[in-house]
Amino acid sequence: MKLNHPEVALQRALAAALAKLMGLLPFPVGTHFRVAAMLADEGDGTFDSLGRAAGAAGVDYLIAVSERQRSGAIRRYLSLITTVGKVTIARTVEPARFGPGQPVVLVSADHRHGWQLRAGRLVSVAMRPALEIERGIEAMAGEVDDLLELSAERAPYSAVTLPSALRSSVAR
Repeated sequence: MKLNHPEVALQRALAAALAKLMGLLPFPVGTHFRVAAMLADEGDGTFDSLGRAAGAAGVDYLIAVSERQRSGAIRRYLSLITTVGKVTIARTVEPARFGPGQPVVLVSADHRHGWQLRAGRLVSVAMRPALEIERGIEAMAGEVDDLLELSAERAPYSAVTLPSALRSSVAR
C-alpha cells in the first residue's frame, strides 16, 4: 500500500494512541517493548519478517496491522509479537483496562492470556473472569476512541510504519 493510503493514517494513529495509553514514552529508547503500525498485503511476508527481526533483537512489539486481503477487503487487527528464548510467537490481542488508573492489559483472542507493560518489559498477568475481560475491552475501546479524536494529544508519538519488503517465518 502507498504511504498516502488512508490506512496509513488510521494505523499510525491507533498505534500512537495505544503507546500513550500504555504509558510508553514518545521515543522509547532502551525499552524492550515497542508499538508500531504495519500495512501489508496478504501473504507478502511482511509480518513474518517483522517477527524474525523482533526475535533477533529481543524486542516485543504490539502492531496495529492493516492487511489488504486478496479479495480487496482490509483486515485490521492488533498483534503482539513476543520472544522467549529462541521462540517467537505472534498472537492477536485486544487491549483492556480493568478499572480507572489500572494499567492496560493486552488480552489474547481466546481471553486465556494477558500481558502488561512493567518497567519497559511485557510480563504475563493472571486473567480475570470473562465478563470483566469484556468490560475491560469495552472500556479501553472508549479510551482509544477519545484519544484518536484528540490529534494534538498524540502528536509526540510518532508510530513507526514498518517496511513491507522483508521475508521470514513466524508462528501465528
